[in-house]
Parts: sequence; C-alpha cells; structure tokens
Amino acid sequence: MRAVRGGDGAAARGAEDTLRGGDASVAATVAAAQAETLSSGVWKPEAAELPRGAEVGRYVILGLLGSGGTGVVYAAYDPELDRKVALKLVRDEPTRGPDTSDGRTRLLREAQALARLSHPNVVAVHDAGTLGDRVWLAMEHVEGVTLRTWAQTARPWPELLGVMIAVGHGLAAAHAAGLVHRDVKPDNIMIGVDGRARVTDFGLARAAGLRPNDSSPSMMSERLSLTVTRTGATIGTPAYMAPEQWVGKEADARTDQFAYGISLWEVLFGERPFAGDTLVELAPKVLRGELRSPPRGARAPTWLRRAVARALQAEPERRWPDMRALMRVLEHGQTRARRWWIGAGFVVLAAAAVMAWGWQQRARAQQSAMCAAAGAEIATAWDEAARAKLEQALRLSGVAHAATTYTKVVPWIDRWTGEWARVRAEVCAEATVAGTRPMAELAVAEGCLAEQRGELEGLLAVLGDGDRVSAARAVPAVASLTPPSTCADPEVLARRPAPPDDEGVRARALELGRELMRVRGLGAAGRRAEGARRAAAVVQVADELGHAPLAIRARLLFGALTGDADLASAEAALMRAYAEAGAIGADELAAAAATELIGTVGVAAARAAEGLVWGRSAAMFVARLGRADSLMDAEVELAIAEIHALRGATGEALPRVERALALRERWLGPRHPQVAATLGTLAGVHRGRGEFGPAQRLLERALEIQEEALGPDSPQVAATLGDLAAVHLDREAYAEAERALERALPIQEAALGAEHPEVGVLLGNLASVLLARGEAARASGLLERSLHVQTQALGQGHPDVARSVHNLAVVRGRLGEHARAVELHERALAARVAALGPDHVEVLQSLDDLGYERRTHGELAEAEAQGVQALALRERVLAADHLDVAWSLDMLAEVRIAQGRFAEAEPLLVRSLAIRALQQPPGHHEVATTQVLLGRAALGRGRASEALPLLERGLAALTAAADAPGLALADAQFAVAQALGRDKPRARTLAGAAEAGYREAGARGEADAAAVRAWLGH
Repeated sequence: MRAVRGGDGAAARGAEDTLRGGDASVAATVAAAQAETLSSGVWKPEAAELPRGAEVGRYVILGLLGSGGTGVVYAAYDPELDRKVALKLVRDEPTRGPDTSDGRTRLLREAQALARLSHPNVVAVHDAGTLGDRVWLAMEHVEGVTLRTWAQTARPWPELLGVMIAVGHGLAAAHAAGLVHRDVKPDNIMIGVDGRARVTDFGLARAAGLRPNDSSPSMMSERLSLTVTRTGATIGTPAYMAPEQWVGKEADARTDQFAYGISLWEVLFGERPFAGDTLVELAPKVLRGELRSPPRGARAPTWLRRAVARALQAEPERRWPDMRALMRVLEHGQTRARRWWIGAGFVVLAAAAVMAWGWQQRARAQQSAMCAAAGAEIATAWDEAARAKLEQALRLSGVAHAATTYTKVVPWIDRWTGEWARVRAEVCAEATVAGTRPMAELAVAEGCLAEQRGELEGLLAVLGDGDRVSAARAVPAVASLTPPSTCADPEVLARRPAPPDDEGVRARALELGRELMRVRGLGAAGRRAEGARRAAAVVQVADELGHAPLAIRARLLFGALTGDADLASAEAALMRAYAEAGAIGADELAAAAATELIGTVGVAAARAAEGLVWGRSAAMFVARLGRADSLMDAEVELAIAEIHALRGATGEALPRVERALALRERWLGPRHPQVAATLGTLAGVHRGRGEFGPAQRLLERALEIQEEALGPDSPQVAATLGDLAAVHLDREAYAEAERALERALPIQEAALGAEHPEVGVLLGNLASVLLARGEAARASGLLERSLHVQTQALGQGHPDVARSVHNLAVVRGRLGEHARAVELHERALAARVAALGPDHVEVLQSLDDLGYERRTHGELAEAEAQGVQALALRERVLAADHLDVAWSLDMLAEVRIAQGRFAEAEPLLVRSLAIRALQQPPGHHEVATTQVLLGRAALGRGRASEALPLLERGLAALTAAADAPGLALADAQFAVAQALGRDKPRARTLAGAAEAGYREAGARGEADAAAVRAWLGH
C-alpha cells in the first residue's frame, strides 16, 4: 500500500461515504490506492538483472524465473549438491522511499518461517545469505506453474478440490508450527509437474500470536526475530485480504482461512467471491461479507459452496475453528461425492441402483471385518504363550517381587495391545471403507504400526531372558512403550522416511530394525551397556548398507545408552545423528538427537552453555513439528531444566519442570510412572531451593503412585525412598531419613543384587545419615562397603567411585583421622578432574570439603587457598550472581573470620547478601546465616552496636524458619550472646541454648560446644 498524501482528501471523503461511516483510516487508505491492481502486489524491476553465470554464495545463476513483491527469483545451480534451486533475491525499489529495509526484512523472515516447516505441500527453504546489502534465499526449485495458471485449463470440480485440499493441509502445517502466511492467493501456490501443490512466498508470514508492534526481546528470541508491520498497517494482496487486515487488526490463522476461501472460490467458479474492480468498490463488500452468487452453470455442489462460505465470514469467530476442521469437511464431502457418482448418473435404473447399494454395503462390511482382523493380529505377539513365558522368566530372575511385577506389568501390555488393535483397525477402515484417509497413507501407517509391534516384541524378548535387572525394571519399561496412536497422525506419517528401493536392502533394513527394537528393550530394561554394544554393531552394518534413516536411529540409541560409560563417544554419535537427520529432513530424529545432547553435553559433561544451545535447537524442532504441548515438548523441558538445576538456577528450572509435569499428567494420566518420575525431579528442584517441605510432599506423592503402579518392592520405590531420605537429612530429621533408607536398601538388594552400584549409592546415603547423627564408626564401615561395590561394578575411574572416595574422606575427617581425610579428598579431587574436567560442579564439592577439613584442623592458609580456588571456579562456571557463588563467598568469609581477618571477610559477605537478595526471600534461613556471619565479622572488629541488629535479625529468621539447620541456629544464638555480653541474663540463656544445639549435632558440634562452655566459664 502507498502512503496517503494530503492531496487525496476528497477521494478519502468519498470512500468514507461509501463505507457508510466505517473506519476513516480504512476509507482514506483504499481511496488513496483505488487505481492499484487487485490481483497481485507485483512491482517491476528497474535495476539490471543478474547475468547468467553470476555467483551468489555457492549458487550459479542460470536465468530469471520471475519477479514478485519483494524481489526477483532466479533459477540457479547448487554445485555442492548437484541440484537446481530457485534463488530469491531482494532488491531496492526507488518508490519505497528512504527506508529500503522492508524487503530485506521480509525476505529474512520468509527464510525463518519456511525453515521451521517440513511438509510436502509447503515449499522447502535450503539456505539463505546476503549479497552486498541484499538478501537471498535458496529454495526448492519447483518445475511447474502457479495455481492461477493451472486452474485456467478446464477441469472437473473434484480435481480442483483435490489440489486445494492439499494446499489446505500445507497451511494447517504452517499454523501448527505457529506461523501465519498472511498472503494466501493462487499466485503463491505452485503446482509441480509431479502434480503436487506447494504453498510458497511466505514473505509476509510471522509467528502466530505475535502482535505487529510487539518487539519484546523474549518474544523475539522465542519466535521469528524480524517484524515489519506496525499497528494500523495492512499487508497482503488486497483482493485476498480478510476484513481484519483491512482495518489494521492482527492477522491469525483464521485470516489465512479467509484468503484460502477466496482462492478456492476463484478456482472453482472462475471469479472471486466479492465483487469490485477497485479497492473502494471491494472494501465495503469484504467488510460486510457480501458474497456474490456463483456464476450460472457452476457445477460445484451446494455442500461445497456452504463450506467455503463459512470460511468467508466477516467475523473471524464465525469461520471454521481451524484449517484442519475445514479440511475434514472438504475431504468427507469429496469422499462422499466419489462414492456416489455412479448412482447419480443412473437414477432411472432404480433397481440396479438398489442392487449396487446392497453390494456396496456387503463389500463395506467385508472390508470392515478385514480391518478388524488386521487389528487382532497383535494377539500373535501377546497371547497366552507369551504371557506364560513372561511369567516364567520373571520367576526365574530371582527377584523377590516377581509375582507382583507380573500382576502389574500385564495390564500395561493389555492396554497397549488394545490400543494398537484399535488404531490398526481404524486406519484401515478410514482408508478402505470411509475413504477419509488416502490409501498411500495407509501403507505408511501399517509400516509404523509394524515397527511398534516390533518394539513390543523386542521388549518381551529382553524380559524373557530372565535377567534380574530387566525384571526389576519391567513395569516402567512397558509403560514407556511408544503410544500406537502416533501411527494414526497424518503429519507424523508424512515425515516417516521412505523404505529403500532395493528389495535386498529393504529386507536387510527390516531385519536390522527388529534388532534395534531389541536394543531399545535392553535400554528400557536397564541393560544399557549390552544395549550400547549391540547398537554399535547395527551402526556399522547400517553404514555399510547405506540406509541413512536406520543408521541415524542406531546412532541415537548408541549415544543414549553409552553416555554413562563413554561421554565422548556418546556425544560424537549423537552429533552425527543430528547432522545426518537434518541432511535428509528427518526432523523427528533430529529433535530426538538434540534432546539427548541437552543431557549428554549440558548435564553429564557439565557444559551448561552448550547444553542450553542444544535445548534451543530441540525446542525449535518441537515447534516446527507442531508438537508444542506434547510429550516430546515435556522431554525437552525436563532436559533443559536439569541443566538449570545443575547450575543452581532453580528459578529457571522450576517453571519448566512444572510445565513438563502438567503435560505428562495430561497425556499419560495422573497415576503414570513417568508422572511419578517427574514429581521426583520437581522435588529435587525444590530441594535445591532449600524448600524442603514442598520437596517432601512431592516425593510422598510420587511414592504413592509408584507403590500402586509398580508394587511396593519395585527398585523405583527404593530410589524415591532414597530421595526422600535426602530431604529428611537436609531437615536434620535423622530418624526419618534412616527409616527410609533402611526400607530402601533391602528392596534394592533383593531386586538388583547386593553388588549392584545402586545398592552402593544407598549404602553411601545411609552412611551420610549416620555421620550426621555422630555415628562416624558405623558410617565408615558402610562407606567402605559402598566403595568396594561401586569400584567392582564401575571401575576406579568412574565419577560415582570418586563420589564414594569423597564421602569416605568426610567420614575419616569426622573420626579425627585428618591426614587420611586430606589424602582421600585429594584423591577424589584428582579423580573428578580426570573424569569430568577441571570445571565440573563435582570438583567444587571436593574443593569445598577439602577446605572445610583443613579449616577445622587449623590449616587456615590451606583452607583459604581452597576457598579462593572454589570461588574463582564458581564465578567462571556459573553466573556472577549465582546462588552458589554466595555460598562460596560465605565459606571463604568464614575462613577469614577464623583467621581474625574480619575486615577482609566483610566485603565478601556484603556481596553474598546482595546475591541472595536477588535469589531468595528476606526471611530465608540462608539469608539469615549470611547476616549472622556479617554480624560476627562486625563483632570481631569491635563494633558490637553495629553487629547486634544484624545478629538479632538473623536469629529471628532462623528461629522462625522451619527448614533452618540446627547448627546455623546455634551459631546465631552464640553470636548474639557474645554481642550482648556474658553478664546479661539473656546472653547466658542464649549461650546455653547454643551449647545444647551443638551437643545435639554430635561430633560435628563438639568443638563449638566446648567453646560455648569456655565462654560461660563452665
């Protein structure tokens, strides 16, 4: 649209009269442009064309294809991939005025929009770049004509409708990805020589829900990064614009539906539904919804006219709910017309018609029975023999809860096979009886369902081995089988890779696919090392076979299963899988690889920044696949949240885990084992925030679900009991922690065996509880056993073994074996650096506890050196205002207070409080602990009047906090007593309470209790 100039006032007033009191700005706009062409927004090039042979990026220009509203399109050659492409180049237009960036901006947005789509009825974008101050993008080269040209040849209405249904599916895919085209018209639809329709020219597209004037950074990062239109502007070709575009309102998917309706009407009837050769004539009719009657002799049926008329309603809310709803109506009508066209031509032969109808009904009944029989085929995989074999294998595994496991696992398999049978019968009937699903799609759905059947058979084969570990994880493994309903989703089916053309390769690929299903079963059943070895073998054969989709799936499984043992190999396999999936357009496989890389790189390898980059990539694929608010979305959210939680950024982790929990509850139901696992993750985030009450409640809910779904003797129940014990330990509820672990330990030993590494973890946790209770000798014995179990199972260099060495060092320190404790701490530190790298968060734990050990034995200079190193590492690995940095500042300040260097401790504590003010509420017990330290520093400098208010505030907060550690409260009580002076009655009362608190802490508080008694003169 051109800008309205001052000389156009009379025309504007006339248009305003025509619109009968409508929006004056609309009237002025249409009047100012009344001579403008309606059917396209094409502008003619003034600048010279690029010559044949010119290079743009790596592409060689072959010739001009045409020009459009934002630039020119050339045929070009891609020498790297030996293919022809369409290369679109934006150029400046002198009539645009001083701002020549609009075309470039729209072109960049076109590249962004199309890169998010992968659909057979949407043109594909391969590449984008710049040429001087101009932007180019390389697109799929479609040999063919525009829909406008194609429709000029006389064709029956069913053929026209079939092409437009394909176009509608392309638009529906765009909408599912969160995009609105905003300029749908026959000129922007190509019909290839292969007969396939493709929507193109997304130069006016933008993310759905993004208002034209919305430029918030968060919105820009989550959606398309470039916008052109400002509120009140109209963009689109006028003849195809919806009423909301005429009045400058926001366009959404219903706007595209309106333009689609105009295009469909025009294709069917040879003219557009709203009369008018100028904007002034057209605008009132569009705004009032005044449809013209179809021309005389129009052959399209009444039901089709009504369907299009609803899409053309002036009020968006009166149109079809979305494009998919409209497509269902059009496809149903198309099928009904196809089914009955014979009878319509022979009405006079009533008897023959009745006979034909009866035959057709019998044929439909026979076909329906055949579809039901196809669904019943799953019974051959899960019959009485399969049930008996599974029951026997579980019994022979030796796990104590074999009978319970069998009774829990059978209903899950029954439900899954029932759904498989239903989906198999339905997709068959939709294609062969109702005609609502294309026959070509049925074949793809059958292949998808066969693959899922193979997944069940592979898992049953693994469970049938009688392996103890597999039996222990049988129920959650079966509960995690891929839902058969995914094989009924047309969009999922459209993205499935085609099978190999060569019959021999196809047969070998099917055989390897069955092996991969068994590998999946091994992973689900907890036999990761065995699964990784077999996946590696499939990778090698698939590479030799040259079947890329199979090799990608094998690499995905290998990377997911080998991560614990070999991070470097896992990362390399997953990155190659991601790249190869992208190269063949297998977006679901690319999304799965990116999701695995979030955890492998960001969590296991502790490279948080890189992990978050993979998180953005995975989230992009979720949006592009139209899988927002799905289980795939939940997986990505959980993986990203785990990185944030590892970094201590619990405020960023919390809403992601809460959203993942809501999604899993919606799709799986509130009592599913994966919901219980998500509750455990959420509890871990709350625990990291020091919110022990919510963490405990979440874990108790998870435990209830697991006991019901898996049985009370399941290893998953034991794992949750271990997490619950950790929360009790945080709360210093030692008796509750010990009871939880003493229940968990025999469950794991019975399920996994006494030498399993998870048993070693529980032994270490129980030792931590005993250590906190002052029972260091008992703790030492448990830790020695834990270290032996994990070393035997995992090897000396495993991070879990280093963790056990670290825990043993803590115990030796508590037993007074200082030299041995330091030796073990240094051994654990070296092992962690070697296994995880010098910047891993577990290295920080070793530095912290080594510093603590040296500080408690008077080695203050060494303790300070460890504290400085830990602080520098935290500032380097985490953000400067990260909560863990505050913790490190507190530890270093405490060393300097012990050294009597109070003036140097104060600025550390001031900075710590500033960080905590950003991350924690004022009354949090950790804020209070830092306030007490700052008060102690002021007290040490002889400023009791300044110290006392700080100490009193800290004491009050710690007294009120339900989650405050007892030692922190005792420290505050003694510090206030010292500030008041020993002659004050309250001071002596507080000191007595502190001494009792220290004594209650056992060995950890003995030295402090002695210091209080000395201060009191006892």
